[in-house]
Amino acid sequence: MKKTSILFVCMGNICRSPTAEGVFRVRAERAGLAQGLHIDSAGTHAYHVGHQPDPRSTEFAARRGYDLSTQRARQVDASDFAGFDRIYAMDRDNLARLTAACPPEHRHKLGLFMQLATHSDADVVPDPYYGDGNGFDLVLDYIEDASDGLIEALAAPAAGRATVRVSKAGFHAFGRDMLLFDELAALLAERDIVTIDVRYDADAGYEGIGKLIYGCTRMGVKVNEVAAPAPAP
Repeated sequence: MKKTSILFVCMGNICRSPTAEGVFRVRAERAGLAQGLHIDSAGTHAYHVGHQPDPRSTEFAARRGYDLSTQRARQVDASDFAGFDRIYAMDRDNLARLTAACPPEHRHKLGLFMQLATHSDADVVPDPYYGDGNGFDLVLDYIEDASDGLIEALAAPAAGRATVRVSKAGFHAFGRDMLLFDELAALLAERDIVTIDVRYDADAGYEGIGKLIYGCTRMGVKVNEVAAPAPAP
């Protein structure tokens, strides 16, 4: 059976992306998915190639039971775009760098990791390198949240279920950001999704929500509203 390959990317591959690799590996093992996955991390820059993760990342991760000690930094390689099924950037700058380097036929694999989060409204994992210990704890909070969302996304196709987030910028699902409805509909059909759980951001417009519900109804996709938008003032 072909494994699903997942690559986490930040700038130098010593703080955020190795933390994502370590956290997600443990979460995947607990969910019983690890045997079907190939998990790795890399950086968009070559500043720290061959180095261990930042000692602070290793220390704070170890406090929560994650071992980063065997990882070594590497830079994203051109072959990664063809070789990996999903490539998640920690922030928009690194996503832009990946998009610029990625061949068009593989750009559908790229996304922001935090678009998979289900508890935090943050859309990026902030770089803790120049901060204090609180920043490394926050990184872990965000990455644990997004890792659980990714576990859910990986498990969902087997059950025909997915989570969709609606914001003013568009629809967010399957690790993809700011989708048009036609793009979302194609992904739902491609994955044989029959039920979606919908989360609304505070800025989600009623036009987008209506388009989602109407379009999914026509497709025969059931819509479960997990969180409704706040009423307009």
